[in-house]
Amino acid sequence: MGLLKIFVTIVLMAVLLWFLALNVDQTIQELQIFTATIYDVNLVHVLLASFLIGIFVGFLIPVFQVLNSRAEVRKYERENRKLKSELNELRNVAIDEDVAALPEQSEQQSSAPSHSNQENS
Repeated sequence: MGLLKIFVTIVLMAVLLWFLALNVDQTIQELQIFTATIYDVNLVHVLLASFLIGIFVGFLIPVFQVLNSRAEVRKYERENRKLKSELNELRNVAIDEDVAALPEQSEQQSSAPSHSNQENS
């Protein structure tokens, strides 16, 4: 995948350079950007600026997606920790109930044989 990305980048740069070489002597008489007007601008400069702005915007979009994804991962990790602690608490409750029931069972078991021994004698 990395080699394909490098190959596509090289091809795009070659096409850009070829296109710029064809238009090196051309100028734009009047360039209007929003409310600003610029006169006698070299076409190569306009093309390079457009290309660089496109690269910058294309870089910013994935950066925000990654930041949002990381925030979402942190949220789910926090929720996961909370659920794990709740699960551990529930496990401990069940263990505590079993431990509390053990002395009662042992008393009942110890009294039951002695009771049956008394009946047999």
